[in-house]
Amino acid sequence: MPRTLGTFLKLRPNEKFNRYHYYLQLPDQLMDVVERDPNAPQAERIAELAHSFAHDMLTVAVLASRCLWYEALAPDSRSGDLPAVSTDLEAYFLFLKAACDVLAELTVELAFEPKMRGQAPSGSFHDLTRWIIRDNTKRIDSRFHFLAAELEWFNELHGIRTNLAHRGYDTLVYTNRVTLSFRVGPTSK
Repeated sequence: MPRTLGTFLKLRPNEKFNRYHYYLQLPDQLMDVVERDPNAPQAERIAELAHSFAHDMLTVAVLASRCLWYEALAPDSRSGDLPAVSTDLEAYFLFLKAACDVLAELTVELAFEPKMRGQAPSGSFHDLTRWIIRDNTKRIDSRFHFLAAELEWFNELHGIRTNLAHRGYDTLVYTNRVTLSFRVGPTSK
């Protein structure tokens, strides 16, 4: 059975297709945990975060698909399409960063003992990874120690998103009539 983002899903012989199979694997697994114990103290919050993460990642997938579609048109396109590409790229980075921030909240819910949850920053992936790097790895479940590593991909994403959302930068898209390229830069005055 086809699944989101072109992967395939195998249902076990007695397993029925459910609403979560339309999403991504991480939210599916989180919802399975919630369904096994819906009265657990964190169940409602984890369900909210699972749905939010799925929404953000599906939006990222649609935006990436549209950018690839635009790139396929690049040899024939005129500059009239470039504002739409720019807008989609900006939205892509904003939603990708939002998905990372949801992962930060999930990490705090799942990787810390209840008494530590109020101490760990949960609203920002950037803040959470910085907090963990500052010698807080002993406070987090060992399965999450990878967050203490330097995440160059995230630092680049965070920089792009910060420039777009907080510093008034624009996404500058250009084409050589074969591929699309872009950079993020200050708005011209």
